[in-house]
Amino acid sequence: QRMVVSDIPGTTRDSVDTLLSHKDKNYLLIDTAGIRRKGKTREKLEKFSILKALAALGRCDIAVVLLDAEEGITEQDAKVIGYTQEQGRGLILLVNKWDLVADDKKRQVQIMEEIALAVPFVGFAPLIKVSALTGYGFKRLFPAVGSVYRQFTATFPTSALNRLLADATEHHSPPIYKNKRLKLYYTSQISTAPPTFVIMTNSYKGVHFSYQRYLVNRYRDGLDLDRVPIRLLFKDKKQQRSRRA
Repeated sequence: QRMVVSDIPGTTRDSVDTLLSHKDKNYLLIDTAGIRRKGKTREKLEKFSILKALAALGRCDIAVVLLDAEEGITEQDAKVIGYTQEQGRGLILLVNKWDLVADDKKRQVQIMEEIALAVPFVGFAPLIKVSALTGYGFKRLFPAVGSVYRQFTATFPTSALNRLLADATEHHSPPIYKNKRLKLYYTSQISTAPPTFVIMTNSYKGVHFSYQRYLVNRYRDGLDLDRVPIRLLFKDKKQQRSRRA
């Protein structure tokens, strides 16, 4: 017996690692303590469990965050989801207890709207409606994990990235910065998990947030990275030259 299961919140105190094989693929599951609202975290032991749960995020490739359909997404849920993105983790949202709202279409729509409003920054994350009681929806979990992981670890040739950047700037010119047109020279991928790209420019300070968001969306569409976070970094070409010199 590896884990204690109970419907009482706070039962899990420590992170538990479990190896699992599914359809000839191996997975390491890290079951963490639930992170409850601040008003319910008075015990020192539970606070320690929360710290360990957050630390476990750094060990995972994909965080599966469990939400409660009956309670709806909470402020603490949104914070946990935010932590996953600060650490650049892949993300899947599981909305549990869907059986309790299966016959309430109005509540179903309300739940989806609440999630979209609370965490608009993870619109890319797969969302799966499940019921731990009936088993509903769980057959979709491993296919979702597989697709997220493939994108999370994907690599791309520099030539394809530069064509993508050229098309993006041709479609929407970079902004003016200090009376000069911002120039984006070339791009390359510098890491995976999550996919991270660097763009060399004449002034990284001139890349407005709105234009950065535009480029992120173009990279998503052009590289089929619609289910994972991606990072786009900007560096000055002059500084790169001076470091090499």
